[in-house]
Amino acid sequence: MRRFKIIEHQTYNRNSYHSNPLFMSVFNDSPDAIFILDPYDFQILDCNKKALELFQAVDKVDFNNLQSFNLYGSEPVEFSKRHFIQETQKGKEYVQELNFRTFKNNIFWGRLYQKLIGIEDNKLVILRISKIIDYNKTSEVLDTLIKHTSRETGRSFFRVLTRLLASAFEAKYVMIAKLKNDAVNSAKSIEFYAGNAPDENFEFGLANGPFSNLMNGYITYYPNNLRELFPGYKLIEDLGIESFIGAPVFDRDGIVNAMLVIMDDKPMQEKLNSRNILSIFAARTGAEMERLMEEDELRRNSEKLNNANLTKDRFLQVIAHDLKNPFHTILGYCELLRKKIDIYDKSKIKEFVNIIDLSVRSNYALLDNLTEWSRVQRGVIQFSPEKVDLYNVILDANELFYLAAERKGIRLVNRIKPDTEITADINMLRAIIRNLVSNAIKFSGQNTDIILSAIEKGKEFIISVTDSGLGMSEEMIREKLDKDCCTSMPGTDNEKGTGIGLSICKDFISRHNGRLMIRSKEGEGTTISFTIPQ
Repeated sequence: MRRFKIIEHQTYNRNSYHSNPLFMSVFNDSPDAIFILDPYDFQILDCNKKALELFQAVDKVDFNNLQSFNLYGSEPVEFSKRHFIQETQKGKEYVQELNFRTFKNNIFWGRLYQKLIGIEDNKLVILRISKIIDYNKTSEVLDTLIKHTSRETGRSFFRVLTRLLASAFEAKYVMIAKLKNDAVNSAKSIEFYAGNAPDENFEFGLANGPFSNLMNGYITYYPNNLRELFPGYKLIEDLGIESFIGAPVFDRDGIVNAMLVIMDDKPMQEKLNSRNILSIFAARTGAEMERLMEEDELRRNSEKLNNANLTKDRFLQVIAHDLKNPFHTILGYCELLRKKIDIYDKSKIKEFVNIIDLSVRSNYALLDNLTEWSRVQRGVIQFSPEKVDLYNVILDANELFYLAAERKGIRLVNRIKPDTEITADINMLRAIIRNLVSNAIKFSGQNTDIILSAIEKGKEFIISVTDSGLGMSEEMIREKLDKDCCTSMPGTDNEKGTGIGLSICKDFISRHNGRLMIRSKEGEGTTISFTIPQ
C-alpha cells in the first residue's frame, strides 16, 4: 500500500500532549470534533468527546486502525491526501467541505480543518470537524441560482440550471445525466451545456471513470489531472476534461439514479460552499425528475383510459351493428321456410339452409373474434406454445369457410404437406389462419383460387395466404401494418367487416415474436405472410 507522509515515521508519546494543559483544555472543551492524527500515515491516535457524539461512536476504540480518510467518502482519497500534504508543506491549514458518514450510516454535511502542529518536539496533525447546519445561507452564488431557477420547471429548469452553474463555476461543461435502466455502467445526458458548442445529449460508460464515488452517493471533486488518473477514459478524451466536480441525484427511495456534474478543460479552483450548493441543486434536480416521471405516468394512464374508452365504444358499435345485421338474414330465411316449406322443392330449401348456415358461421366467426379481441384488450391471453400439425389447422379453416368459398366459386388450395409440425400456440394460430382466410374470401372475385402455403427458412416458418382479388395500394398496406385497429372495406360481394380480425392477427403474431408481411398490388391480389420462429 502506498504511504502518504509529510514527515518521517516517529514513535509518538501520548503524554506529549496529555501533559499540556492548554492543549487539553482546547481539546476537551471544543464545540467541534477534534482528532489527533499520525502525520506519517494519517491514522487516528485520539479524539475528544464531541467526535464520539458527532460520529455516533460508542467509544474511542471505534476509531482504532482508522485513517482520517475513512471518516468520509465524498472525496477521492488520493486527492485528499495529496492536497493536504501540499497545503501542509506550504504551511497552510487545509480546509474542505464534505459529506461525512457516522458509525450508524447517517450522513451530515461538515467543514474540515486540518493542520500540522508541533507539541513537545512531536509533530501531530490536528483534524477539526464542525457540522454545517444552515444550508441556505451559503453564498451569493446560491442566492443567484435560486432566484433564477425558482420559477423554472421541467426541461426549462435543467437548461437554465446548467447554464447558470457554468457561469457561477466558470466551467466549460455542465451535465445532468441519468443512469440507464438496462445497464448500471452506462448513463445518458438529459441536459448538456457546452458553451457555444452544440449541446447534444449523448450516452457514456461509467466504468473506469471518475463517477464511482457519485454512484456510491458521495459528492466528488477532482481539481486537476483527470487524464493522468483515468487514462483512455473516452468522455475525458473526447471533451478534453482536466477537472470535475459532481453530486449524485437520488430518487424517492434514496437510490442514485442520476448525477449533476461540472467539468472544465483546465484545473478547477473549488469555490466557497460549492459542494453544499451542488448538493442542494442535485436534490432539486432529483425532485424535478420525479415530477416529470409522475407527469409521464399520468399521461400514459390518461392515454390508456382514452384507448380503453375507444375500445369499449368500438366493441359496442360492433355488437350493435355488425353482430346484429346477420340475424336479419337468418330470421328472414327462417320465416320464409316456416311459411312456405311445403311449396318449396328440395333445391330451394337447400339454398335457404345454406344461406342460413353461412350467416350463422359468419356470426360465429365474428363473435369468436370479438371474444378474442376483448381478451387481448384486457391482457388475459395466455401464450402456450406446443407442437402443432399445421396441415390440420389449415384443413379446419377450409372446412369452416367451405360454404362461403363455394358460394363465390372460390377454391381453397392447401399446399402445405401433411405432418408439417411447428411450435405455436394452437388457439392463436387457428385465429390467425381463420382471419386471413376469411379476408381472402371476402376480397376475392368469383371463380378464383386462394392458396395457403408454408416454407421453412432458417429458424422460422413463413406461412402465406394468397388471393387474386382486389389488392391494396401502398397507403393501405402501410395503414394495415402500422395501425393497431384498421378500417374495413366492403368485400367483392359487399361483405361487411370490422377490421378487428387483422388487429388480432398482428397481436398473436407478435406474441410468437413473428412478423406480419403484406405484398399486394391493386387489381392483382394480395399475399399476406407471417413468420413463426422455431
